[in-house]
Amino acid sequence: MLSSIPLTLACGDYDRTRPIKDGRVNVEGCALTYLPMEPEEIFHRAFKHGEFDACEISFSSYLRSVDAGNPAYIGI
Repeated sequence: MLSSIPLTLACGDYDRTRPIKDGRVNVEGCALTYLPMEPEEIFHRAFKHGEFDACEISFSSYLRSVDAGNPAYIGI
């Protein structure tokens, strides 16, 4: 029996991500929890609490965390 990896994705409700949100597109091997939020809330929760497995984040804040040597996320 195959098991699915739980994965949380926080991002804005965009036309490009809506197929993931409504299930037309699946993330193979993952049990995806899609969390539509406003970018400001995502950025705060991502950097303050590291709440998500994947999310959109502020590029400048991401670069600052990389420069400081402690990025919570990997940029893709």
